[in-house]
Amino acid sequence: MWFLPYTAFRLTTAGAWCSLLPSYGQVCGAGLPCPLSSWKGAQLLPLTMTAGWPLRLRNTFLLAACADLLAARFTTTRRPTSIQADLAMNSPARSSGVGVAVMQAVTLAVHLGNGGGRVHPERLAADLASAWQNSPHSSPTGTRMVLAAVTAGTGWQTVAAGLRDGQGSCGSDAAVRAIAAGLLPGTLAVIAETARAATAVTHTHPLGADGAAVTAVAVALAARGEPSSGPAAARFLAATAAASHGPQFPSVLPMVRTLVLHRAGPAEAAATLRPGTTTLRTVPAALTAYLRYPGDPAAAIRYAVMLGGPNRAIAAITAALAGAACPTFTPPAPWLPSAAARQHIRTAASLLAGLADTATAAPPPLPANGSL
Repeated sequence: MWFLPYTAFRLTTAGAWCSLLPSYGQVCGAGLPCPLSSWKGAQLLPLTMTAGWPLRLRNTFLLAACADLLAARFTTTRRPTSIQADLAMNSPARSSGVGVAVMQAVTLAVHLGNGGGRVHPERLAADLASAWQNSPHSSPTGTRMVLAAVTAGTGWQTVAAGLRDGQGSCGSDAAVRAIAAGLLPGTLAVIAETARAATAVTHTHPLGADGAAVTAVAVALAARGEPSSGPAAARFLAATAAASHGPQFPSVLPMVRTLVLHRAGPAEAAATLRPGTTTLRTVPAALTAYLRYPGDPAAAIRYAVMLGGPNRAIAAITAALAGAACPTFTPPAPWLPSAAARQHIRTAASLLAGLADTATAAPPPLPANGSL
């Protein structure tokens, strides 16, 4: 199967990407159309009118937790084979708890549900620290350092800003956490900024904030039912790219479009995107896995596991997108976390869904070209 190598892609990004997209009338700094800038006043569809909205929220978090547990089996495997992936997807999970990153998304959902959809930084830091203490997984990340400091009574601001020699963290935990922000009612711009606010308590690097915003907007579009297969994938990716303040994501996401267009397998995607633990390496990989199989959660998760290897965030974000888009999909029993974890997810989803009941009526769907 043909695919465009990474080095060749960088030389052709500007012209090729622009030719694949419909005209939105506005262009961002990286030369990509920016539909989000013309959507700032546009609400998503009224969430209370979206079929099965509470189930859609629950499935978003549940599939993320399931995929995280599946990917946890490959913490020492760089690229799982198809046989290894299939075996994992048909065997009981080795752990029944919810991983740290997904637990942060569930915690943010509870925080937003109890806080009227707004982020209260001090309270969120305490909520995340409490959830981290009770999590069965605690990998040595920058997030762990910040939350451990919060538990010890130190302010999160100083610790978060001091990570990576004062540059701040741009790891993938914040992108997984932002899944919850993508399920809020309101405008795409509000959703993106809520994701940024939720990110700031642990990740202060601009790429960390951009990765969270891109993830939240992608989840919002998937939950809204925005078409994402075939030619519609370009529009989907244009909206997610527009959520980024910096040029990095708009420069990388065209690679996703090409990989999806040419039906690249996990090996080709890995060679092109070079997935890693930063948001810039994680989020595009997850978008690739989802857009390759937007209507088939099991296939998308399998693809993500084979693409991401030890990076559990890729599988979790992919599964969240698939769960948001396919609320009636029922994960097989071997994938499921414990009954207690599932109940916690149901509670979080219910609190977040309650915000839709108080949302004001929204205008009709956006026109096909993204303009108002």
